[in-house]
Amino acid sequence: MTLFKEKDFLLLSLPVILVFAGLFFYSPLVCLAFLFLSLFSLVMIKATLNQKVILSFILLSILPGMLGRFSSSPKGGTTILLTDLLVCLLVLGYALKKIVIEKKWQMTKVHYLIFSFLFVVLISYFNGIYSLYYLDKIYFKEVFTALLYLVRWFGYSVIFFVVTDEVKDEKDIRKWVKWLLWIAFITAFLGFLQLIFYPDFFEMFVLYGWDPHNGRLLGTFFDPNLIGAFLTFNICIIFGILLHIKKNQKWYIYILLVLLIALVLTLSRSAYLGLMGGFVLLTFLRSRFVLSIGLLIAVVGVMLNPTVFDRIAQGVSIDDSAAKHIESWVDGIKIITAHPLLGVGYNLLPAAYDDLGLVDEWDVNNRSGVENSLFTVWVTTGIMGIIFYCLIWLTIIIYAYRNWKKSTSDFIRGLNLGIIGGFLSLFLSSLFVNVLFFSYIVVYMWFFSAFVFVADNIRRKASLETLV
Repeated sequence: MTLFKEKDFLLLSLPVILVFAGLFFYSPLVCLAFLFLSLFSLVMIKATLNQKVILSFILLSILPGMLGRFSSSPKGGTTILLTDLLVCLLVLGYALKKIVIEKKWQMTKVHYLIFSFLFVVLISYFNGIYSLYYLDKIYFKEVFTALLYLVRWFGYSVIFFVVTDEVKDEKDIRKWVKWLLWIAFITAFLGFLQLIFYPDFFEMFVLYGWDPHNGRLLGTFFDPNLIGAFLTFNICIIFGILLHIKKNQKWYIYILLVLLIALVLTLSRSAYLGLMGGFVLLTFLRSRFVLSIGLLIAVVGVMLNPTVFDRIAQGVSIDDSAAKHIESWVDGIKIITAHPLLGVGYNLLPAAYDDLGLVDEWDVNNRSGVENSLFTVWVTTGIMGIIFYCLIWLTIIIYAYRNWKKSTSDFIRGLNLGIIGGFLSLFLSSLFVNVLFFSYIVVYMWFFSAFVFVADNIRRKASLETLV
């Protein structure tokens, strides 16, 4: 696709030439700066209106990970990711396209559920503000930050809107799936480099507050559990495809092996649990023989690797980390009991922790979330919010299952089965880590969710053509 057309230059040429000539006589340096800004603005306008370009940039922004994070303080505070800025451009371009150019909007069930969840979240947010005002504990910074997180969630969901619009056929799906898996492969490779050259994160803990992991693959995500969940999701996608296609398997196998090795090196128990759940589901639905062989290989591999065996053994015991998770869940239940219908308000948890006295003065930094994604939704948006949130993903899984059962394309069938396994892996991991709200994982969730509905459209069109 050509990025520039002749009319783009004609529209801007006359005013640019006039201003350029005037600035040249004033200051050549200012003239050059204006020329650069003009060209940059033209590129950004074209890129904003071309959603596929922005989608590509969003995927590329995953690679630098936390290195592309802008924070108000070295140890956290209010943070903005490079991905967030690109998502803002995506939302702007999509709004211009739908409101100004096309003036039409095709809605799916997931679109309606997203807006329903957003409506509940807004009610919960304003209800939470009212409660804070009543308790005389309302602070502008916390309220504004919570609003930004709310806008951020909706902004990322626009990825689903755009992909369902832009991707039209199986060829497009194949292209984007390979693009997504390449990003996952490079992310794993960067993790290998981090493990080799920067295995000890104690200095990062002292300077910036990151967890002081040592000898674990963190990659540019700086967290073994988050990158582990990300890798597991992609492994399930690849495995689902490989269980169905018979040709061109080598590329997927190479990517799969790299991601599996990277996953093992994360030593993430939540990611291991997610992989086990996704693998069992995929093979149970598709091949019981592969399930038996896979479980045997997994058991032998764990027994032969003392480090992995120790991590799994720790997972079934109540160590300090497990005790912290349980304490977090108990606190979440207390908050749900106090605010059952609408929760405490989206991302307004700190005030609720303080009000109920659940965090002491030595642990004030651990009050912004419950260490369980679904618990976090329930606590912050109440029973109404958790119902609509779960309905979004349940609807996607139902459509994916339907595509797997009815599609005539082996690739589409495998992809949809992989998506089902991938979502199960994320939900299992999310019981212990807030993976469902980690930006880079959310990007992948919306991309693959959109593929489900594109595949459904393809299948229904094919059925209609057959009937005609």
